[in-house]
Amino acid sequence: MKFQFIVFSILFSLNTYGQNNTTPIADTTLIIEKITIVGNKHTKERIIRRELDVFVGDTLSVSDTATLFQQDRNKIFNTSLFTHVDIFVTALNDNRVEVVISVNERWYIWPYPIFELADRNFSEWATDRNKDPSRVNYGLRFTHDNFRGRKEELKLVLQAGFTKKYELFYTIPYLNKSQTIGAKFFVHFSTNKDVAFRSNNHKLEYLKSEDLLRKRFYTGADITVRPNFYETHLGSLKFYQTEVADTISILNPDYFLDGRTTQRFLQLDYRYTIDKRNIQYYPTAGYFIKGEFQKLGLGVFGDVNQTVLLGTLAKYWPFHEKLSFTSINRAKFSFPTKQAYFNQRGLGWGEEFVRGYELYVVDGQSYFLNRTSLKYRLIHLPNFENRLIPFKQFKKAPFSIFLKAHADYGYVADNTVNPMNNTLSNRSLYGFGPGIDVITYYDIVWRFEYSFNSIGESRFFIHFAAEL
Repeated sequence: MKFQFIVFSILFSLNTYGQNNTTPIADTTLIIEKITIVGNKHTKERIIRRELDVFVGDTLSVSDTATLFQQDRNKIFNTSLFTHVDIFVTALNDNRVEVVISVNERWYIWPYPIFELADRNFSEWATDRNKDPSRVNYGLRFTHDNFRGRKEELKLVLQAGFTKKYELFYTIPYLNKSQTIGAKFFVHFSTNKDVAFRSNNHKLEYLKSEDLLRKRFYTGADITVRPNFYETHLGSLKFYQTEVADTISILNPDYFLDGRTTQRFLQLDYRYTIDKRNIQYYPTAGYFIKGEFQKLGLGVFGDVNQTVLLGTLAKYWPFHEKLSFTSINRAKFSFPTKQAYFNQRGLGWGEEFVRGYELYVVDGQSYFLNRTSLKYRLIHLPNFENRLIPFKQFKKAPFSIFLKAHADYGYVADNTVNPMNNTLSNRSLYGFGPGIDVITYYDIVWRFEYSFNSIGESRFFIHFAAEL
């Protein structure tokens, strides 16, 4: 995460890439005569140039260059193709310069084992499931994150354990010459012998059997349009089919509604995002906006008819080089009121929770979530080098530690008035506390948080993902 820029002034001309020109630049503007990219042994140049805001022939003022090249450096880094990116400026003659972009490519091919918890988070597994080793997924995941050097992603998943799963994903980010249209294709099949069939007092209740209790299949395709650096449109069409054993529908007739054991539907999605965060996987400046429309059920099968609206607004303020403030706001509205348990999601899933309530699921049709964090960067090694590792792709990587204080607010609206789950729904939820974030190799973020909640509980929690 290193950015190197040689400042030009009317008094000095500094050459950083093997040139010997010492002629002073007598002008306050620079003309880009050449753009050179080095270090991209596998990645096609056009994938990198797609992220640039500067072109050969552009005239720039010296005062604007540092900010402009920092933005371009962040955009290249946010492709997730490189461990670090450097930008140098080299004087050629008069006020003409060469821009040199030096990248260090990641390791793109990952045939690595799967060993992960099946529960919603580590705390639920450790506390409510007594660290049950049978609630673990294992297998093999093969990914190629830069297939053909074009930022294409190929992923194959072969998984056993708590959930047997087989998946294939293929993403093509750029289909057209102008690199604005992309596509993704995917197929998924999974089975379970242990299924959460309902929520009781905001805890998941599971049924375990020697026979299969649930089979799930889905497939579909996405089309993305990225007209500029920061905006993305996504449209998708998916087909879902899920079957459960009779026992599930008897224990919870609302699992698919009306005691059904099979659910089939088509889903149409549209998503619009504006992403102006400085570093996507752990931002400290900029903002992020996402709006999404989902239509579950297009009248073909009649099993589902549900509309979902989702919105996210996140803002990051850098008060100081080491101090920043984060505010993340998320909202969901869904219709109609009566929804299948399988399709209804309130707070408690993924990263949609109030910190301090990780052990609970709060069912409902709509919710609002606000997360705030004040972060202080205690340690920052942008190009931490481990000389013991022989592979270039792993020698250098960022390593940072942030101290933080967090405070969250959430509200889930549940119109079903379920007597089994009415303690936390339809009321304000608060959580706050201190924490430590660790950021290192390949976008890895570990969060260690101690949180207090508004029902008088406090606990230490561990998470393995960034807040947003």
